[in-house]
Amino acid sequence: MKQIFTIIAVFAMSIATAQPPKFQEVVEVPNASADALYARAKEWFAETFVSAQHVIQLDDAQNYKLIGKGNTGEYLTNIYMMLKYCYGQSKFTVKVECKDGRYRYSIYDIEEKWKTAGDSWSGYQSFQTVYEISHPDGMAKAREREGLKPLKPEKLEKRCKHHIKRYEILVAEIEKIRSSLKDYMSKTTSSEEDDW
Repeated sequence: MKQIFTIIAVFAMSIATAQPPKFQEVVEVPNASADALYARAKEWFAETFVSAQHVIQLDDAQNYKLIGKGNTGEYLTNIYMMLKYCYGQSKFTVKVECKDGRYRYSIYDIEEKWKTAGDSWSGYQSFQTVYEISHPDGMAKAREREGLKPLKPEKLEKRCKHHIKRYEILVAEIEKIRSSLKDYMSKTTSSEEDDW
């Protein structure tokens, strides 16, 4: 239930600011050392992605920093186009920086590709682009930047209608990654427990 309220709050905030949300936060973890938090983050990468060796791009143990590139599995975007269901898949970068008693995570460089059932994947689109084609104000600004003719509000709404669901589901997929990381970082891992 808490996750649903977070998604709704992030979505409402992004509409109000006419910018997509940022996925970054400093999280307090009392009594956890930077070493322990760094170990938890490294274990999270290994547990979350198929091969942490291929995911982790920077492993800076001295500064307690990890940067990795991950992706989601295929998900249904609930867009129904050309009489076919649409599917999405996203990729992103995760950075985790640890200090005694706290860590900061950042999820950025988010991109999504999509396809209809039976067709091939589109190219990746940035999170900003997915946001813009999902919201009338954003689409209007994007059209203006590209030198395209302005559309009436009704036409903008109609064009954005199908893509808003795609945007909401992409935010929910990134929220799953964020939630997974935060849950993992809040718990003592097996490597910290000596009594086994």
